[in-house]
Amino acid sequence: VKPLYPKATLELFGSSANGFGIFSSDLDLCLLMNETYECEKSEIIEKIAKSIKKNSRYNRVIPVLTARVPIVKLSINKWKIDCDISMENCLALQNTKMLATYAGIDVRVRVLGYFVKCFAKVCDMCDA
Repeated sequence: VKPLYPKATLELFGSSANGFGIFSSDLDLCLLMNETYECEKSEIIEKIAKSIKKNSRYNRVIPVLTARVPIVKLSINKWKIDCDISMENCLALQNTKMLATYAGIDVRVRVLGYFVKCFAKVCDMCDA
């Protein structure tokens, strides 16, 4: 990302960052541009996907441009971890901080959160 957008940063969010993740969790990364660009988010996501595809450390690089939040889906070969990169997903970053705070209050919150997530997946709710 740095060669394309030098001021951009990637921030970890989601279950890997908030304490609710498990061994099989994917990595959710949010691209923060930290400057203004005169193009659509989907164009930037597509450009990043093309750049990542050139790197042999990653495979299954797929830009999902029609999603509510456009993302690049990829797999990191070395660790065999799936990863999603979204852009300027500030609400997700704030939700991650909130859930991490809840998880830090009492260890039982993480257990409860995991069961709620499993329930939502089984019931095919909320894209869990």
